[in-house]
Amino acid sequence: MKDCNRTASDKHLKGDARRDYMSQCLRNDGGNELTAQQQRMKTCNQRASNKDLKGDKRQDFMSECLSADKDDRRTSAAGGRR
Repeated sequence: MKDCNRTASDKHLKGDARRDYMSQCLRNDGGNELTAQQQRMKTCNQRASNKDLKGDKRQDFMSECLSADKDDRRTSAAGGRR
């Protein structure tokens, strides 16, 4: 938060521009790179949007998509075995 505030002040951002910058900065933990969880969420969200899913169907898809990512990581970490 301090780093984001300092950078926003250094850039002389005010009003909506500052709010937008702070929101983006805090989402990215002050950096430009997305965390692994943020990237998974972004990817699943894009896939759900591409399929034009809404409501319960979107929620179910997101749950499955995010769980599948976790299962894939566990399988990879276990050397391909569950």
